[in-house]
Amino acid sequence: MPPYQALIQLIAADQEQAMTLNIPSDYESVLNEAVNSGAFANQEEALRHALELLAKERKSSVRSTATIADDADEWAMRFRAWAANHPSVPVLVDDSRESIYEGRGL
Repeated sequence: MPPYQALIQLIAADQEQAMTLNIPSDYESVLNEAVNSGAFANQEEALRHALELLAKERKSSVRSTATIADDADEWAMRFRAWAANHPSVPVLVDDSRESIYEGRGL
């Protein structure tokens, strides 16, 4: 094992399966600092917290993509309802070049 990496063994609580991760020394330092600061009881707790944040972040990004689509559908539905509540104008507007520049001497 290279000196710049530490090994962490994770055991799933319900399955008794072990997972070995190679943690670069800079991340090991982050874990140790978190434990030494008193924020976590041990490295396992700090790593679990980091994984929970990752899971929330991934869930949030998936949800935000769906929310954007839902928001677009909602906006379109509300816009159509707004437009439908306005009276239609039965008169056609003459937007020909002649009518636009009428009286300007061109």
